[in-house]
Amino acid sequence: MKIIFYNHYHRGDIHFSRSFVDHTVRSLRETRGDIEFLYMHQNSPDTVSDIANVTEVANQQILWPNKVQIVSGVQEDGELLLGINTWVGSSDDFRKDCGCCFTGNLKLWQIIWNTIDNDHGLKVAPPLNTDDLLPKIDYDHYHHCSFVDDHLRATDSKYNKRIFVSNGPVLSSQAVNFDFDPIIMKIAEDHPECAFYMTDNSSLEGPNIYSTRELINKDGCDLNENSYLSRSCDVLVGRASGPFAFSCCHDNFMDKNKTLCIFTNGIGEGAWFTDGQCTYEWCKSEDLIKIENIIRTSIGE
Repeated sequence: MKIIFYNHYHRGDIHFSRSFVDHTVRSLRETRGDIEFLYMHQNSPDTVSDIANVTEVANQQILWPNKVQIVSGVQEDGELLLGINTWVGSSDDFRKDCGCCFTGNLKLWQIIWNTIDNDHGLKVAPPLNTDDLLPKIDYDHYHHCSFVDDHLRATDSKYNKRIFVSNGPVLSSQAVNFDFDPIIMKIAEDHPECAFYMTDNSSLEGPNIYSTRELINKDGCDLNENSYLSRSCDVLVGRASGPFAFSCCHDNFMDKNKTLCIFTNGIGEGAWFTDGQCTYEWCKSEDLIKIENIIRTSIGE
């Protein structure tokens, strides 16, 4: 038997499904050792290649529909094939309360688990603590995290705080794209005791400004390595896309000393999980003056 998890959309959507996929696979493997698991998506490799016992199939055109949860069929050898759509937007019911949030994803996976149990006898018991379904990454799988460790050790006594800035453009419609450079330039000049990490192309230069692409030094998807770096940062800044989405992980959600600054059209587009211990600061992404003030306040001005 083969189960293929699939998602038509961007890497943030896939990231938020990772622990649901991992839990599903671990639960099914307790009773079924004959199932092959794959995760198929249209993005670059190393998006979710760390999920145990799941083969990532990247850069793959997906022909299955995106408005269903389960697709089933029979392989050439007569074995059952199941396609599981991990996109939270597969039904409007999942997003009606808080957008693409944790609650919506939980509703989606409860439907998936009930369906594969009722239709195929594949039982997945939900975890006793749903916090276990928050995104968790096996960083040991991504060897370029060692470059992050090297940098953190080398600058251990140099900075009082570290600021993670996901400055790349959003690919969905959750926020307005704007240039972070003028805002960060002024704040970085005023705060030489803070390190600023820019995750996308930037014209900024300064002794306390770093490019995560150069720091991680990886030819390919480095979102998981960016997530690893974000765990050592005090303030996370972004628009709920790309590196910021990958920084939304269990460790950061549960860190009472962490502040997430979100600049989106609505807070529900960025505050994916609100029952943790981190602090959220939000404003609309077109209010540049307020954006600067929120970042400054979060740093501790």
